[in-house]
Amino acid sequence: MNNNDQNFKCIKCTKNFSNKSHLNRHQKSSKSCGTESYDCSYCEQTFTTPQNLDRHLGNSCDGKKVFERQQDQDIIKELKNELNAKNNEFKDELKAKDSKYDEELKNHIKKMSEQDAYYDKLIVAETVSKEKLKNEVRIYKETIEKLEKTIEGLHERLEKMAATKSVSTVINTGNTNNNITLNMFITPEFVKSKTSQYLTYDYFANGIRGIANFVHEHILIDENGKLVYACYDKARHVLRYKDDNGTEIDDIDAEKLIAIVSKPIQGKYTKICKELKEDIERYKNIIEDKSENHVIRKEASEKKSKAEVSLQVMNMQSTDVCMIGMSKNKKLSRELEKICLVSK
Repeated sequence: MNNNDQNFKCIKCTKNFSNKSHLNRHQKSSKSCGTESYDCSYCEQTFTTPQNLDRHLGNSCDGKKVFERQQDQDIIKELKNELNAKNNEFKDELKAKDSKYDEELKNHIKKMSEQDAYYDKLIVAETVSKEKLKNEVRIYKETIEKLEKTIEGLHERLEKMAATKSVSTVINTGNTNNNITLNMFITPEFVKSKTSQYLTYDYFANGIRGIANFVHEHILIDENGKLVYACYDKARHVLRYKDDNGTEIDDIDAEKLIAIVSKPIQGKYTKICKELKEDIERYKNIIEDKSENHVIRKEASEKKSKAEVSLQVMNMQSTDVCMIGMSKNKKLSRELEKICLVSK
């Protein structure tokens, strides 16, 4: 070697090179003498170039494989721990909900049991009530039959009394006509026509007041809506109307008016009661006819019950209706005084 070769010496291994390029090649290729080294972070191997290190890491580094395998295991373990924690949390939440639903279910079952017991009591009570009602209806029917016989007798007596009263009234007023009339407007024919058309069950259902309302609305008010019969002195029970000559006539206790309206009212009462009995019997036959449609039989049952109630209401008014026109009975007169009262 010449002196120039001594100038290219490796500072790590003390080897001499003939030129600088040889020295650089030595330092780049030698693992121990390279000026730059690239250590594997997974094992103890060292490389002079990053390409060699990458090749080592990508293909043959067992340390990296062990590390990555351990890392994967750690991730799996962490995921398992997280999954177990979530699972335990879900179990606790589900257990709490199950406990809540169990409590609600118990309360619901308890409530349903109480309702069932309540309905059982209602059914028993309804059964007892129906039996009691059947007995009451039977007794009531027997009473009605007796009352009907009594009413028939009273009607005959009333007709005789009404005839006697009509004669007496005619004598007192000097009228020789057996048909009492107040004027051309209020006549027996007029009263009978209005009674036949407008005196319905609803008026009778309201008792004497209902009958008084009928007389006021359909007999005492003319076609112009004017009251032709009025009470001017309630204290002395003075009711007044005008005769055909326009003369004002006092009708104490409405005796003349009641004498005209009593018989038609009683006749309409008897007719309505008779019609209700016929309806009840007709509906009863429909109900007992097994060949009849179920819906029709059900409707007939409802109508029969309604007719029976209506008949009961009518029977409750029987005494007051029978007493209309009797001298000692002033109920209709007093109701007419209230309705027909006018200010002085």
